[in-house]
Amino acid sequence: MAERFKDAGYNTLMAGKWHLGFVPGATPKDRGFNHAFAFMGGGTSHFNDAIPLGTVEAFHTYYTRDGERVSLPDDFLLQRSLRPPDEQLD
Repeated sequence: MAERFKDAGYNTLMAGKWHLGFVPGATPKDRGFNHAFAFMGGGTSHFNDAIPLGTVEAFHTYYTRDGERVSLPDDFLLQRSLRPPDEQLD
């Protein structure tokens, strides 16, 4: 779907959990998104320390922004949600 929108001239953004693959050809950018803020895997929790983010490489328990791995401060989601919509991509 994103590929078709991109081909039609739309700027595409994906934000959320990506569970469609990690190999070349399967990432958000490869699937047609101009920008992506993605949680790349599974097997972790945002709410307790059972398996903290970023600790099990095989589970891809980390976020990426436009394909680059990023770390997040504890209040990241709250702070981003309070920003005006036109600043969300900064």
